[in-house]
Amino acid sequence: MLGMIFGLNARIGRLKFFFGSIVLGIVTTILAFFVAYSLYHAAASGRVPHSLGEAGWPALALAGFYLVATFMLTSMRIRDIGWDPVCVVSAWIALSALDYALASKLPDLSLEPRHHGTIIGGLVNLAVVLVLTFWPGSGQPSESSASGGWTPPRSRDRAGGAVPADRIASVTGQLGRRG
Repeated sequence: MLGMIFGLNARIGRLKFFFGSIVLGIVTTILAFFVAYSLYHAAASGRVPHSLGEAGWPALALAGFYLVATFMLTSMRIRDIGWDPVCVVSAWIALSALDYALASKLPDLSLEPRHHGTIIGGLVNLAVVLVLTFWPGSGQPSESSASGGWTPPRSRDRAGGAVPADRIASVTGQLGRRG
């Protein structure tokens, strides 16, 4: 159950992932405007927040919403590719942490003097985004692509499963007949 909530066992295709990312960006931007509006009124009263923690619960809730939604989308897409999201996301986070540590300890390797990342980390992030967006899913090839011809879709019942032949026969009055 928890795997389905966080998207660890669900799958999402390339197009749905792409449009889901766009929708997430739009929703987050709209919510960020509301948070900025509340911070603007807080600054007008003389209290200027200098960090995300000082911004209050709306900014923290927005950051949490964005992180969880991004994690869920990414996990579903990684599962669709056929990889294990626990391993891939953990490795991605570990590489990002290693990149941050490398850029902070060796500032000559960072992109800019105040930047907390190297070109290697940027290229890894670009590669992950490109893989998530363009790598085909690992779904089994359909019968139509294997045989080269078109096969009609199977009938489905209301629950989404395939309709048994006995039920079709009983509805059409053909029970027991073979043709």
